[in-house]
Amino acid sequence: MEQEQTVLQTNKGFTLVEAMIAIFLLAVLLLGALTGLIASYRATSQNALRDEGIKLTQELINDVRNTPYADLVVGVAAPVVIIRQVTNTNVPYTAQQTVTNVVVGLDRMIQIVVWWTHHGQTFNYTATAIVGTI
Repeated sequence: MEQEQTVLQTNKGFTLVEAMIAIFLLAVLLLGALTGLIASYRATSQNALRDEGIKLTQELINDVRNTPYADLVVGVAAPVVIIRQVTNTNVPYTAQQTVTNVVVGLDRMIQIVVWWTHHGQTFNYTATAIVGTI
């Protein structure tokens, strides 16, 4: 006499479909995280470039403040390219100085504009100082 054996099936583990769905969801989440990381990197590098541009402009304006009044020639100077290292990359900054008379013989206004390019977009920073004969 044959006995029938009852086999209990337990559904332990994943089926192939469940594994594929899990992999797909993980891929979507990783792509979202990667997009966020890229945006964060761009913002951080843009801020570092801006900070260096501001620092360079302030250095140039301080040099002008220490220049004797007689040495400040009225007019627009030719742009000068200054290479700075920002986050292990050499970045070209272009600086241009404009000197104008505010009151002839008494004081001059100096404007320095520094600009740079990041991911195809041009940014600039401007600083102004007045130097007198005092």
